Amino acid sequence: DKTQGWLKGEFADLGTHLARTGTDTGAQVRSVMEKLGSQMGGITAGSMAESMATMQEAQGRLATVASGILRGLADSIDAKRK
Repeated sequence: DKTQGWLKGEFADLGTHLARTGTDTGAQVRSVMEKLGSQMGGITAGSMAESMATMQEAQGRLATVASGILRGLADSIDAKRK
């Protein structure tokens, strides 16, 4: 429950940040983050090992999404400078 609460908070914070950027990419990523956040609520924890594996996978996905967002924002800034 604590992990899900933390992840929901992180997704909400990231979604809020992306909404402020005003980019099309931000809007698309926000939509994906909202879907991921709603799916996290449906995950049920079995054993401790399964819970840890789920958490690690979610962290990996969040890192991948954040990396893609940052790359997209950097590309957008580079394009505006040129």
